[in-house]
Amino acid sequence: MSPSLDFVYNIPVVTIPLMGFDGPGADSVDDVALFLSFAEELAHEPVVIVDVRGNPGGNGLLPTRWFYALTGEIIHQNNIWFTTSEHNPTVWEYALLNPYGRFSNPAYTHWLRPSVKGIDGYTIGNYEPRRVIEREQLLVLLVDRHTGSAAEAFADMTFNITNALVIGMPTVGAMSFDMTFPRLWLPSSGMPFGFGTVMSIYPDGHLDECRGIQPDIWVYGDALDAAIAMLRNAGFGDCAEY
Repeated sequence: MSPSLDFVYNIPVVTIPLMGFDGPGADSVDDVALFLSFAEELAHEPVVIVDVRGNPGGNGLLPTRWFYALTGEIIHQNNIWFTTSEHNPTVWEYALLNPYGRFSNPAYTHWLRPSVKGIDGYTIGNYEPRRVIEREQLLVLLVDRHTGSAAEAFADMTFNITNALVIGMPTVGAMSFDMTFPRLWLPSSGMPFGFGTVMSIYPDGHLDECRGIQPDIWVYGDALDAAIAMLRNAGFGDCAEY
């Protein structure tokens, strides 16, 4: 399924089933462009709902790019990550430029380069102090127990902007390790494979492995129905009696 934008009682609802890739060899270029266009279109709306329920993840840079399209700010995650690979810009650029990495050089430079450095044979990323972005727009993010990986990163970032609510059920909790690079290939078949090469550490209790992010508001039924009712009661959208 592709990303979609619907208006429920004049409240915009963006649904993204998968955090797709749009670099060389990717098969979801159009979906990524569509998803990013929704952020630009809705940047000045008073409220936006984003639905990542059931989204298993994928492209870890896409949430950052989407928030940039919406806010004009680069919003980082609330983690520090590291790998035992030495920081070598040439190697890192190659790893992220290859067809399996699916990231373009401008994207790498813009989103990742400022917060990556090497220390004694390790590469450490996202070490900059946490910064909260002030926003008048209300952002409501819908999550559930199937929201994982890059979709959890999306949820994590909402804690770094004001006027944001996470509604639904706890997420998967699959953010401690990542397979950024290297990608390896079996010698006979040439089939690519990999394993966790990057470790992320989050503040205690924020995003625990297998427990995930705890929503601001728990909903055991349909989180979208609950969010729409809450927003209409608060004066957003079409406030006719229902």
